[in-house]
Amino acid sequence: ATVIKVEDIEFASHQLEIAADVQVAVPAEGKAEMSLLASVSKGNAEFAPYFYPHLLMGDDLVNYLTRAIKSGKIEHAAVLFNGPLSNFPFNDNSGIFVVDAELSESEFLFDSEWPTIKQFDANLNFTNNSMLITGRDGELSGLNVTGVEAAIEELQGSQILTVDTEIAHQSPENVTALMLASPFKESIGATLQQVVIHKPISGNFHLALPLKNKAGVVAEGDVVFNDNNIALQAPEMDFSNVFGTLHYRNEVITAKGIKLNWRDMPVELSANAKQESDYYDTKLAIDANWQADQWQAQIPDLLKRYGDGELHWQGNLSLYNHKDGGFSYEFLIDSDLVDTALL
Repeated sequence: ATVIKVEDIEFASHQLEIAADVQVAVPAEGKAEMSLLASVSKGNAEFAPYFYPHLLMGDDLVNYLTRAIKSGKIEHAAVLFNGPLSNFPFNDNSGIFVVDAELSESEFLFDSEWPTIKQFDANLNFTNNSMLITGRDGELSGLNVTGVEAAIEELQGSQILTVDTEIAHQSPENVTALMLASPFKESIGATLQQVVIHKPISGNFHLALPLKNKAGVVAEGDVVFNDNNIALQAPEMDFSNVFGTLHYRNEVITAKGIKLNWRDMPVELSANAKQESDYYDTKLAIDANWQADQWQAQIPDLLKRYGDGELHWQGNLSLYNHKDGGFSYEFLIDSDLVDTALL
């Protein structure tokens, strides 16, 4: 067998500094093995593509990360390789490969159609055939993305990038700004300009992006309302004490059992929104059951003597955001007045 062993390797440049030990063993029969332990510091993320394991990652992923990590500092990185070279990336558990790096002050562009995560501090980890980026701090269109995770389960294989983050007590204005700077600017973004949310919201965001087929991208998540206010721009209506959960999957929005008040009267609604050929269609199904003292407070005193009792009504409000930039709506109201007395 032939064994090559080098200890206390030190390398320094304006790109990074490396200290390493390496051993390569080539037996007379069998597979060549390598053991490597390296420490990297004072790195510039701009030059990271020069040090990626290209054979493992493949051109698609290398090109993606080259575009994604726009800038930043590599504060520290550890590299471990131990096993037969021909078995890399060790799907059979015959060896181990790990790169664990700390990034700071970086910019990360997870997709060219979405805004950049700025001031991004994160841990970058490659373990055998997988990649995981965990955010420690950063902002995306004003949203704090601490805890965001970007992962690829199979570097060799399907190469599907997933991005997951929680939205905790964030400004709805920033959520609207994010949607307007995303592929959903003409659907969800335009709707949020007509349905303006006030007070912080919470929720989650999930992105699945096949690097080999970007047309298959899926963005979905939930928005949780907890005593929010909503200002509908047309027809002009202000809602308060909004509670419930809205779900979105790409351009499709669904919500059931949203509870809110309009002029201090309780209303429940469901929402369904999707892209049609010429416009983005948001449909709101409204159900209300008002006591006499509630609805009578909304009409002139002169008219109060002409009606009494509960008022149960249903409404269907359709909001149309047209592709040419125009906006229109249709509002239909129906009631059987079965519990309402007309005097």
